[in-house]
Amino acid sequence: MKLPEDLPPDLAIKSDYTNSSVNKDSIYAALGVPELWRYRRHSLQVYQLVEGKYELCDSLRDSFAARSLAFPFLPVAEIPGFIEQSRTVGQRAAVRLFRQRIKEILLSQS
Repeated sequence: MKLPEDLPPDLAIKSDYTNSSVNKDSIYAALGVPELWRYRRHSLQVYQLVEGKYELCDSLRDSFAARSLAFPFLPVAEIPGFIEQSRTVGQRAAVRLFRQRIKEILLSQS
């Protein structure tokens, strides 16, 4: 079986700092992107594509239990902290800390 050549990305990430007249959600949905993350006001919301529209994941009502389809091992609630941390320790240091945390999570699961 041959896979289609142009598969949609597994995830789209939006950072809402400005208002745009372009409805990007409908573009992502038309492309078939199964998951959309929206970072706004120090929080991360995860939406999943359901019947052509994005719906906020039910699991996010308890943000500490939230999981992503694209990264099921990653506690979504920790991501805003790394984004905010990049403002104080710098982007490179925050990326190093994020990588270290991912390694810890993966090692604890093995």
